[in-house]
Amino acid sequence: MLAAIAIVIGVVVSLEVLRTGALNDDRYRIDEAHKVADTFFMRLLLERRLSDPAWFDHPVDRSNPPAGKYLFGLAALLSGAELPQTLSIRRLNRDGSLTQELESAAAARYQSVLASVRRVSLVATALTAALLFLAASSIRHWLAGVVAVLFYMLHYLTLNFATTAVYDALLTLFVTATLIPLLMMFAHPHTRARSLLCGLSAGSLCALAFQTRVTGLAALAAYILTTGFLMKRIRVRQFLIAATSAAVLCLILGTMINPFYWSAASGENAAVRANEDPLPVRILHRYELQFADLKMLASQEAARQQPLTSPGKRISFVAEILLGGWVGMVNLLCAGMALIFLFLRPEFRRGTGGVLILWCAIILLLFLLWLPFPWPRYVLVMVPPFAMIGALGLSELLFGSRRRPTSSPADP
Repeated sequence: MLAAIAIVIGVVVSLEVLRTGALNDDRYRIDEAHKVADTFFMRLLLERRLSDPAWFDHPVDRSNPPAGKYLFGLAALLSGAELPQTLSIRRLNRDGSLTQELESAAAARYQSVLASVRRVSLVATALTAALLFLAASSIRHWLAGVVAVLFYMLHYLTLNFATTAVYDALLTLFVTATLIPLLMMFAHPHTRARSLLCGLSAGSLCALAFQTRVTGLAALAAYILTTGFLMKRIRVRQFLIAATSAAVLCLILGTMINPFYWSAASGENAAVRANEDPLPVRILHRYELQFADLKMLASQEAARQQPLTSPGKRISFVAEILLGGWVGMVNLLCAGMALIFLFLRPEFRRGTGGVLILWCAIILLLFLLWLPFPWPRYVLVMVPPFAMIGALGLSELLFGSRRRPTSSPADP
């Protein structure tokens, strides 16, 4: 099993890196200049400059969470690259929005940072594939894991963003990782300690997803909804323990790792005016400001391009992206088989396969409802659940009648 996953991941990732040479490409691609500049926030964290105006002054900086900035900065430090001394290396348009470039002198100077943060996306992609293998093979056949990895790694979105320095690969990793505590919860539904451990594990991963992108909160919603649907198989007390611990830890940890929410701001902006408030009130005000900034930035972007204003447009766009190329079409065919087996085979529906498909469907639905703009990289987080459903369908077709039962123990 371990040999299979190592071979699949190693071959596919190696082929992609060799094919594109993307890690050492000296051109800044979409949003990469922003992310290179954002490694400055790792410097602020290490130097304990938690009230620095950089946390608060620009709407993009205070509205976008810092977990990706920290990890990109850490990767740069580990590679020996120099973190930026200031955010002034970024270039701004006349309206104050960020361009896709750095200042001309800085662009060449921070090539080493660019290469190191691209490796973060590559590692995140490989870890996501490993998690898909573990989750899909939990239906007790390794073929499902291998197929899930192939569907994910060969999808053109994955190939494009596996070596691109944006946060979407990290978000995809953290969201996909919440599957593991969910499956642990399903495997041991009557153990309170296990329910608490699963809830805390899921809460930690959801906090990282949330502080990579605000939309990462969908991971918490998917975890709670999926465990809620399993209440016929687990006791209400276990559900409450898992869901409550996940939600509480997600919000506490997510708040703690982002100084914007709680530190005493310096400078002249709306965040500073909340300095005199008691800490809980200040945190609430900062959350309100963050979501107001996100709404404002979305409105500005909508003025420059056509947003996805209706469910029909979102469905059409996501379908075009997910089904692009032969991999997407084969994945769709296998996903259709999974849905058929979900209704025709009660043992599949009640087993691990049903749990995985339920979680995948919730993730797909939540991100589909949120999708604001026709940006392909926003769809990357939907590729793993789509790949998972397809892998389960093919595995059930080939081995469903011969594998061991995967349903949970009966309730006492």
